[in-house]
Amino acid sequence: MERYLLGIDVGTTGCKVGLFSLSGERIALTRGDYHTHHPQPGCAEQDPLEWWNAIKTGIQMILQQSGIAATQIAAIGVDSHVPTLLPLHANGDVAYPAMIWADSRAKAESRWISQQIPDETFIQICGNTCTPNYLAPKIKWFQAHEPQAFLDTAVFLQVNGYINYKLTGNLSMDISNSELTLMADKTTGAWSTQICEALKIPMEKLPEVKECTEVIGTVSQTAAKETSLAEGTPVIAGGNDTAMSVLTLNIVEHGQAFLDIGHATNPGVCLDKPASCSICNLYHHVLPHRWLLQAYVGTTGAALRWFKETLGETETHAAAIIKSDPYTLLSEVKAAEATPGSAGLLFLPYLAGAQEAPDVRGTFLGLSTSTTKAEMIRALLEGCAFAVRRNIELVERAAGLEISAWHTTGGGANSDLWCQIHADITGKQVLVPRVRDGAVLGSALLAGIGTGVLPKDLDLKKIAPIDREYTPIASHQAIYDERYEQFCRAYDLLTQYAG
Repeated sequence: MERYLLGIDVGTTGCKVGLFSLSGERIALTRGDYHTHHPQPGCAEQDPLEWWNAIKTGIQMILQQSGIAATQIAAIGVDSHVPTLLPLHANGDVAYPAMIWADSRAKAESRWISQQIPDETFIQICGNTCTPNYLAPKIKWFQAHEPQAFLDTAVFLQVNGYINYKLTGNLSMDISNSELTLMADKTTGAWSTQICEALKIPMEKLPEVKECTEVIGTVSQTAAKETSLAEGTPVIAGGNDTAMSVLTLNIVEHGQAFLDIGHATNPGVCLDKPASCSICNLYHHVLPHRWLLQAYVGTTGAALRWFKETLGETETHAAAIIKSDPYTLLSEVKAAEATPGSAGLLFLPYLAGAQEAPDVRGTFLGLSTSTTKAEMIRALLEGCAFAVRRNIELVERAAGLEISAWHTTGGGANSDLWCQIHADITGKQVLVPRVRDGAVLGSALLAGIGTGVLPKDLDLKKIAPIDREYTPIASHQAIYDERYEQFCRAYDLLTQYAG
């Protein structure tokens, strides 16, 4: 009987459920959307049952589409966005809407935490410094503003941990997610007694930390009835979505760099030992004895979506007529009408704040009566890449490395122009592997590795060969180097204004 692997990717705007052969070939893939609710400024909430319902539907659809028997699925892996406040009652019911990574309401709690524990201590123990997006300040916000719900909470999970719980009935958190709580040791991934006691966070409300490849249980009888999966199918701990995408890029060795261009853009590097900087995120890779150091830019693909919804009506209408994609018409066709530098127009892509300055907001600088839509959309693409360059310079200094090439994934990697802009602005070669499915494929492959269905030394080069290469164009680099200095000065002024 031929065997297959199931991957589940719980993203910010929707989930993917994918069925793959043991060689990584896609057999079937579905996508289900859900909503992010913003009850007040700075709030970003999701309903965990919407994730679960979308996943149940997706599993049933791929089984129907593929004609594969559920008993042929050898293993299941789940990845997700992170970090999220997700409190559960002892009976498994959700105690409060999930406060996802984009939720920044815990600003006061973040400041309080920084007063209790200096940044130097956080970096020494966790490898990260405190910002409102991490789990620790969100727990303190929850404790202060929803005291009864906090008392009634039995455990705090991450998104993929919740799906794993729904599948198996077992509680856990994988090691790639534990470090992004701000409460775990950067070397072991285990909970830090020193930090939890200093912040008065009850450690009994934190689940056991597992290696990403570890089997945490099997599909329960209840889950089998709800999903049509076979009872007893192994489920691994899984990991966060960026790490899982990075796995499919074959980023597994020290010094290899990645660029994940999605709702947010995550530029980073793989390390064989922990390294830190004040605005970087450090966490375990999904493979043992490897770490990922990144400095994400929060709203890049989100900025493009905002532009489409606000100013892209013409392209959206045209795309429907010619059966194309409005994002392609904007980021490829329209943006190509403008020259590098966008006639002096600058865009700062901080529509939901920056990691080190959550109150900062995005802006266009240099608008005039002669500014065209083409210049605006190209400036948006360039501004996102300028922000990436600024952050990756911090990563390079912290890691003591000089990156020469990116392995690139995410929706933004589908744009030839945006890839070339990233190459020109960062001065680094952009390599795009032939991987269609990113994190959802990574989850499936890791499930195979964790259960022994696939070898631990799986050759990922065969699964993700390089498909496209973009080399920096010298004449463009000269323009962008000057514009980058202007971008950095503008960012400094913007943070002063926001502060």
